Amino acid sequence: MGEMYASDERFKEHYEKIAPGCAEFLRDAIKIYCAKQIKPRIHGLGENTDDPGSRVITDTSVTDGFT
Repeated sequence: MGEMYASDERFKEHYEKIAPGCAEFLRDAIKIYCAKQIKPRIHGLGENTDDPGSRVITDTSVTDGFT
């Protein structure tokens, strides 16, 4: 989702009016935020199997490009 801020000209034009480089900043901020939210589950935290929302992510390919 964050990539659209910088790659879709409609979004980029809108955010570049706010500040030069804003579209790329938003894209990068979203990547960093998501990486920080995903990593704790990959490293074994949140393993309460009674709660389906706390299952550990075993496919680490979702973080490629974020670390």
